[in-house]
Amino acid sequence: MNQTDLIILTVYLISITYVIYQAINSLEAQTIIKFEKGALTQVLSEETIADQPLSQFLDINFSFKGRYGFSSQPATITGVIANKSATATIAIDWDSSSITNFAGKVRRVIHLIPDLTPDSLSEPQIKSTIPPGRSLQATLAPEDLVKPNDDRTTLVAKGAIVDLGQVEKADAGRFALFNEREANLQFTLRLLFQIINIADGAKREYWAYVPCLFTIEKASLMEYFPWLPD
Repeated sequence: MNQTDLIILTVYLISITYVIYQAINSLEAQTIIKFEKGALTQVLSEETIADQPLSQFLDINFSFKGRYGFSSQPATITGVIANKSATATIAIDWDSSSITNFAGKVRRVIHLIPDLTPDSLSEPQIKSTIPPGRSLQATLAPEDLVKPNDDRTTLVAKGAIVDLGQVEKADAGRFALFNEREANLQFTLRLLFQIINIADGAKREYWAYVPCLFTIEKASLMEYFPWLPD
């Protein structure tokens, strides 16, 4: 390789490095949100009603898309709640359920259903009943994010369950650790279940609070460029 070839190669490598650097800088930071299913499984196995673990009655799953931009965090969570029992009827008391923000502030949960109107927020929510062996798909949001749509006929969720801009303003140290991927953020959905008719002829009803924990992680550069070191 002569001197001219070496110069051309050097310029080429510098150009490639610059392009990659600019590409990385142009990317909006993103997050991954995880439902801590393992933590829920432990709760359901340890908590009992009528001498039976809650895992015999309930199964809960929430899902999220792959990644979210820092400025486009989700306003809702969607999940499936299953009644695993052959006899028991399970009801979810939405008004007694809650969801936290990044600092643990408790917020009322709104169960988003098609016929919600702006007046609905001032009224008690109807419990959702799940018959034996059936499941319910539910979309939930904190009350403070639920607003009338443009024509003010229905309600929609706008904003973020965990607003990263608010995190940065309220707790710069915590946000810095999160931004450097040295710590994660978490929020919790706490659902109140009413369980009746555990056995044929049984009249007693049982109540159980079930916490669902969610973790927000800053996505690694490996998510964008798998060939780069993490």
